Amino acid sequence: MISGRMRWRGIVAVVCLLGQSQTFAQIEEVVVTAQKREQNMQDVPISIALKKGDDMRSENIGNLSEMAAQMPALNMAESGSSNLIFIRGVGSGFNPAFEQAVGIFMDGVYHGRSRLSRSAFVDVNRAEVLKGPQTSFFGNNTIAGAISVIPQKAVAGEDFNGYVTATVGEYGEVDVEAAAGGGLSDTLGARIAFRKDYDDGYVKNTFLEKRVRSEDNEFVRATLNWQPNAALDITFRGEYGDYFNDGLFAVEITDCPPGPAFAGPRASCAAAIAQGIPIDNEKNWITHQDESFGESEYQEYALNIDWEFGKGYVLTSITAFSTFDWNMIFDIDEIGGLVSPFDPTINFANVRQTEEYDQWSQEFRITSPGGETIDWLAGVYYQTDAIVYSNRQGLGFPAPFYLTPATAAEIPAGSMPGVGLFGDIDSESISAFGSATWNITERLRLAFSLRYTVVDKDFAHTNVTGVWNSQTGMNTVTPFSDAALASRLFGNPALPSIATAFGVHNELSDRSDDDLLPAVNAQWDVTDFAMLYVSYGEGFKAGGFDLNSTTGGRVLRDGYAPETVDAYEIGVKADFLDGRVRTNLAFYRSEYADLQTTTLQTLETGALDFAVGNIGELVNQGIDAEIIIAVFDGLDVRFDLSYIDSELKQFDAAPCTAAQLAVFGPGTCTQDITGGPSIFAPEISGNLRITYQRPLPVSAFGQPLQVIAMTNVFYSDEFHTQQDLDDAYKQESYWKVDARVAVGSQDGAWELAFLAKNITDEYTSSFSNDMIPGALGSYFFLPEPPRWLSFQASYKW
Repeated sequence: MISGRMRWRGIVAVVCLLGQSQTFAQIEEVVVTAQKREQNMQDVPISIALKKGDDMRSENIGNLSEMAAQMPALNMAESGSSNLIFIRGVGSGFNPAFEQAVGIFMDGVYHGRSRLSRSAFVDVNRAEVLKGPQTSFFGNNTIAGAISVIPQKAVAGEDFNGYVTATVGEYGEVDVEAAAGGGLSDTLGARIAFRKDYDDGYVKNTFLEKRVRSEDNEFVRATLNWQPNAALDITFRGEYGDYFNDGLFAVEITDCPPGPAFAGPRASCAAAIAQGIPIDNEKNWITHQDESFGESEYQEYALNIDWEFGKGYVLTSITAFSTFDWNMIFDIDEIGGLVSPFDPTINFANVRQTEEYDQWSQEFRITSPGGETIDWLAGVYYQTDAIVYSNRQGLGFPAPFYLTPATAAEIPAGSMPGVGLFGDIDSESISAFGSATWNITERLRLAFSLRYTVVDKDFAHTNVTGVWNSQTGMNTVTPFSDAALASRLFGNPALPSIATAFGVHNELSDRSDDDLLPAVNAQWDVTDFAMLYVSYGEGFKAGGFDLNSTTGGRVLRDGYAPETVDAYEIGVKADFLDGRVRTNLAFYRSEYADLQTTTLQTLETGALDFAVGNIGELVNQGIDAEIIIAVFDGLDVRFDLSYIDSELKQFDAAPCTAAQLAVFGPGTCTQDITGGPSIFAPEISGNLRITYQRPLPVSAFGQPLQVIAMTNVFYSDEFHTQQDLDDAYKQESYWKVDARVAVGSQDGAWELAFLAKNITDEYTSSFSNDMIPGALGSYFFLPEPPRWLSFQASYKW
């Protein structure tokens, strides 16, 4: 066996041999706009991870979840009720009411809703991932981090240019992305971009006898740029996207029957065993379920105006309207083929969720010329938005979970007991912000910023418990007219929140939250190639209301309180060896108070219910590291590392694990997980990327050729995905390896490539839980893609 020391010596020797007779190159300068000025990334006192648009296209990365798979400290998970984005182990929980703790800014326009995170990354110049609270330079503040996506611009007077990239691969994959634009005249420019993604799905469904987790997505963007003179730059952008996933919640089941601690199978698991439903209890991209799908239609229109006046001052205006409609249907008992004994056309349980969202925003910002003793920025931001949410659940469980044969006979044919949740939240937020940087000397800078934010929310919620009529497209929940019938149907204490909430409950409420957020940082250029910075900042996320609550009462009306953070960071950014080695380090500590999450509440009725609320305190601290080495001209090595030490300082009312529920029973069990970690917070995660480019001694079509090879190795420690911190279904540590080999012209005009993702066929899941209704001790996992091979052709001009 080769020892670790000998292995590393061999690698070093190979690199040295490859470097012989090679010219050395410098690491290229990367320009970012994280502080609303064009700056070298090495001069910005923020921990930043960056993904170039050219790399996204060559690696066929079309959305945030695919990009996050290669970035340490960035996690995106897709669940049935919402998508989750986490940076450094901090994000928002599973509820459609949450604004995301990690905000996405598409060309400066704030995307705070969960469903907007699925927007396509098309014709992108770059994506900047800013870690930690961002309160100074964006229109809307974010408490855990920001992802700033900058698309390619339409530029007046520019030469006509564009590209087309087509990828075909396993599982019926056909992806096409194309863009073209240029100057229509000296003052007018236009650009249009398009992407189409299609595949048959990578999960085999033995009940439906087809593949699921398939996608059929379309996206188009049109941009116009008008520059009537040197001082005025006006850009209009319009986008439309339609995203469809067949098998959105195609989960895999394990532990049916459950282990000995659970005294045998229950409810849907027991029924599956009795009916001979196949459950392989393996995580192998095979499921046995009924239909589930999710579809989102998205539009955005934005007008950006930059007007330069005086001696280099710039007034920026960003006006935007964003909207989406989301529709999801799935079978929440997770085990397909099971039908209710009182109606063979109805499954044990079904869910339909819809969201409709509209957002208007306006930002005004003035930026000083820069390069003066004091550089400053000031602005105001206004946003109104409205979300309309519904969640209709049909609950056709047989005895002994809910219905006895006698009470089942009282439900009309073609129907089942059901719960309908309908909620609206109208929000208005306004903030004023400013930043000033004092350039004390050529090497020493001190920056201050301040933001004041006010957020007002109006809330309406209706909870209907009654009869779900499946013959009306699962759209109708009719309230029970007979309280005695409701009591007989929902008298099981397993779900006391439903048992005590039959009929119709209406809640109206409002709240107003505000905060003043200071931040300060100091920068010292130790040398011409090394910069040291230290920073402190406060963050804020407004309170709100639970859109997915099954009950009414005081807890629902009061909502949940704001979340705050005190964030500290010290970092160094340095280049060595004439710019051939770059080392960036950031040490951080973030102290979160009143963290917004899903927790267990005591209702006015005395019953317990899982609802959105605040927990005590979370402290996350750790290290972000980035090392880039230009070994020689054509060979680059990049290593990114994240270390997260996450600790819940106070969480004594967390939900129980399945094993605890088996002992103490549902509805009465909480646990104290103080001292435990936050979710989606692997202690260690890292990414090693090696790129090799070399000219070939042959030509094609009259052009000399080159080969480009890339390999990407990603590692993540284990992490939890739910607040009960149950080890039974946490994501175990894993390695994933991607590779790409391409041959094309040396001028980059055309290229043919072979792509391999997840070469080792590593199984991971983006979402997992033990909340299979009634089937205590069984677990489900939503799998991420297996090994995926594809071919790609691209041409640009």
